[in-house]
Amino acid sequence: MRTISSTVIGLLLVCVGALHPRLAAAMCGDGVLEANEECDPGGGLHRLGNPGLSSCDGGGGDGVPGSECFYDFTCCKFNCQFANPGPCFDGNVCTTNDACSGGACTGGAPLPCGDNNPCTDDACENPGALTATCVHVNNTAPCSDGNACTTIDGCLGGVCTGGLPVQCLNNPPLPCHGPTACDPATGQCGSPALEDGVACEDGSACTIDTCNERGRCEREGAEGGTCDDEDPCTLDDRCTNDVCAGTPLVCDDGAACTADFCDAGTCVNAAESSSCPASTECATSECSPDDPAADAQGCVPRSGDLELSECSEDENPCTDDRCRVGACAHDAVADPQGCQPLLPSYRRAVLLRAGAERVLTYVLDEVDAGGDTGDRLVEQLEAMSADLDAATRVLAGRDAGSEPPTAAFRGLRLSPTATTAQQRGFIALAFLRGTPGRVQTFLGVVSQGRRRRELESDAAGELRRNGRILLAGTKALKGDLKNLQKTFSVFQR
Repeated sequence: MRTISSTVIGLLLVCVGALHPRLAAAMCGDGVLEANEECDPGGGLHRLGNPGLSSCDGGGGDGVPGSECFYDFTCCKFNCQFANPGPCFDGNVCTTNDACSGGACTGGAPLPCGDNNPCTDDACENPGALTATCVHVNNTAPCSDGNACTTIDGCLGGVCTGGLPVQCLNNPPLPCHGPTACDPATGQCGSPALEDGVACEDGSACTIDTCNERGRCEREGAEGGTCDDEDPCTLDDRCTNDVCAGTPLVCDDGAACTADFCDAGTCVNAAESSSCPASTECATSECSPDDPAADAQGCVPRSGDLELSECSEDENPCTDDRCRVGACAHDAVADPQGCQPLLPSYRRAVLLRAGAERVLTYVLDEVDAGGDTGDRLVEQLEAMSADLDAATRVLAGRDAGSEPPTAAFRGLRLSPTATTAQQRGFIALAFLRGTPGRVQTFLGVVSQGRRRRELESDAAGELRRNGRILLAGTKALKGDLKNLQKTFSVFQR
């Protein structure tokens, strides 16, 4: 803000005296023609050569000083002022260093309003007021934010704002250098060197690496020195040819049936029973190297759960086929002489069972029967096979797996003193009581299927032939078993 000094105010009064005569007289009427006055109406004095003094020359108009200088507006307006340059006020507060020149007050340099901000337009407002006002209006001019890593800087809200950043390639930093970045002072991309002594890595576990003052990775270490290969399953790690390596941890327990390996620094000896000899029907083979009974491979046979269980038949119904101490034993029954008579019946039953199973396989795999003929044939053959299997198992002294219906024992009698052959034959006969009838039903289904053209003639012929064999065989088997009971009756008489 610009203010007006007292000297300037005095000059202002002198120069505007024509509008206010009393003020002008006080300044110009002291009767002294001073060096910088052209006239002084108080003493009637004036200076020659001024065209504007025609009314201030003593009244004669001849330019000769008179005894008095009559005061009038013209005199004070044109002559009662400083002729030489001097300070004044031009009436505009937005100029500085105003000065009189040629009888007029001329404004000097504009009032400085600059705020040193390139993002504002600066100006002085209200020039006719007694107080100047500087205003600063935001602009959008180009500028520089002082950061060389930004481009297309511009003014925004009175502040120089950086534009697009300089893009640097994000390459992996070199050893002892930081990440690639832009230098704000130069705008150049680079990877600055790290400080001296900062740890670095040359890729070898055999060295201790630090950065030097030149930005290079220096290494310290010796061949044969201890190191860490970061493998917990190695021991005594050492540097050899700039490579850190250790001796593998030995985990072999000496048992062939274990898988030996190191896991996170600990030896594991996993048992694998599949490496042991194959299990049998009377014993399983397990890998258990710590068991005192283990063999050289570390395997132990386990038979406890299978002891006395049934094992493979030896085709002799007069032996007891059971697992004993890990092996299938065939010990003679307690009554071998009383068992011998059922040998022919047992062998016939074995053959009939195998025959029924062959016919069933033939129907399932090769016979293309239409309608429900195929299902009915399978139903009868499965029932026959079940009967013959149960009878065969009973004759061999085995568990039949089921009980014959109570009605099957109707008309049959067994003495408490019956022989082994008679006891087994008695139960087998109950299982076979309805088997010949099943065979006859089977043959009826074959004939019906042929009539309905649901069976090919060749298939029907084959089934009919085998059915007749089964029918004759099951009847003969029942006859054998009945004869066993008759033999008992003869002995009893």
